[in-house]
Amino acid sequence: MNFPRLDLLASNSKLDKAQKQGVWQIGLSLAPADASGYNVCPHASEGCKAACLFTAGRGRMPTVHKGRVAKTLEFFRNKEEFIQRVSSDIAMANAWAQTNKFGLTVRLNVISDLVWEKIKANGKTLFDLYPEVQFLDYTKHPDRALRWAQGEMPNNYHITFSRSEANIQDCERVLGAGGNVAIVFATRDPKAKKRTFDLPSEWNGYKVINGEESDLRHLDPRNVVVGLRAKGEAWKDENGFVEWI
Repeated sequence: MNFPRLDLLASNSKLDKAQKQGVWQIGLSLAPADASGYNVCPHASEGCKAACLFTAGRGRMPTVHKGRVAKTLEFFRNKEEFIQRVSSDIAMANAWAQTNKFGLTVRLNVISDLVWEKIKANGKTLFDLYPEVQFLDYTKHPDRALRWAQGEMPNNYHITFSRSEANIQDCERVLGAGGNVAIVFATRDPKAKKRTFDLPSEWNGYKVINGEESDLRHLDPRNVVVGLRAKGEAWKDENGFVEWI
């Protein structure tokens, strides 16, 4: 498909998997944690920072790193204008999707964890401006995940909680409330291929589904663990961020 080129939003290899289901998935990739001098991941653990997707794929390239830092600085220094640019991207993508009979999903936090339900431009959130667009994100904010599980988030915003070595009890709380939790798994089997090893069937009594097939998390059943395979520096993790199997 010939997708239009956008200003701030873009796809990546994981988001591109949604195209097999007739969905164009795009996202905003800022510089994670405090890489820009501004902390966009206030609940990130040390293990999360070390294993961040910033260290995987194109995120390791200096030009990509520089571009993400520049976008993050722009967000904090000219927030209203930045959000307007994101809004324009969504409007263009939505028009294209409707014309070409494609679905559209948007991840505003590809490798950040901003509280977008509270970020407004001209008094409205992006969820208010585009009620027909499906938004989704992962978060390490336990309160955000619990609010989603309890039906207290915008109807077009899906939230999946992310496990780290520092929030195991919060994972249990979110799952107990009917939410979903994403967990990064890795295997110590030297014969296993890193990209294709089998994910476990359950975690702490909860069903594990394969989160690698696409990033369309809003299609997941509730009360499940979303299994993700380790990438980048996550394969070196020894502090508990990765669940080794």
